[in-house]
Amino acid sequence: MLFHLTEHCTLECPHCFIESSPNERHSNDHVVREFVRFARSMSAFKIGIAGGEPTEHPMFVTYMNYILKKLSSQYCSIILMTNGRFLLDSDLTKKLVNMTKKYPLFIQVSALRGIYPRRDETIEFYHMNEKRFRQDSIMLIEDITAMENLGRAVGRDWSHLGELYQRIGPMCFNIFSVVRSGQFSTLVESLQWVEVNVRGSFCKPLIAWDGSLYAGETPLCLKLGNILTDTPEQIFENIKENRPCGQCGRDIPPMPY
Repeated sequence: MLFHLTEHCTLECPHCFIESSPNERHSNDHVVREFVRFARSMSAFKIGIAGGEPTEHPMFVTYMNYILKKLSSQYCSIILMTNGRFLLDSDLTKKLVNMTKKYPLFIQVSALRGIYPRRDETIEFYHMNEKRFRQDSIMLIEDITAMENLGRAVGRDWSHLGELYQRIGPMCFNIFSVVRSGQFSTLVESLQWVEVNVRGSFCKPLIAWDGSLYAGETPLCLKLGNILTDTPEQIFENIKENRPCGQCGRDIPPMPY
């Protein structure tokens, strides 16, 4: 399960399939509390905190500590997905170091070759601070593993990425196929199956900064409901009544019934 703490980001990378920008679209207290409640009700055991750039949220430390305190355990790991620019802020770095030592928090720093602005500076600070964190709690991603034809990526030449940019179907196919197969009768069963079985090139559902739930990992995907206003039963019915929009894939495969 993914939670976008914010859509705000100052880098505006050319491949961003979320179209993040310095837009001040941040989660508030109510959304964060409802996300925690929803994640608990869905028995989530792996949660990605992303954005936007989550560390640019003005309440990042407060909200991150709250999420870790309420959700992290031996049964649930939290992954912070970041561009790593926080490493240039010594105070914020210290606070995140302490979080990794107190909770089972993992930090994924993305500084992709040929794409991320000011990448060399980020990598320099990463290596300066890496050993301060709990052992094996922080990792650096330098090579792109997939590219989605959405957001700012549309219309650019990514042919050099080869199969990483080629799609045979929509990324959100998993949640629709699981729900409409009839194998499960509730949203929690369906999301648990997706969390356990979906790997690699398929998306997991996203909860956005305003509580909206999307079929894929970007708010440009099909909206399935909102955790602030819709019950799990309503969201489950919305999934059954819809199908992938196909924006990120060349073809929409037949849906199981």
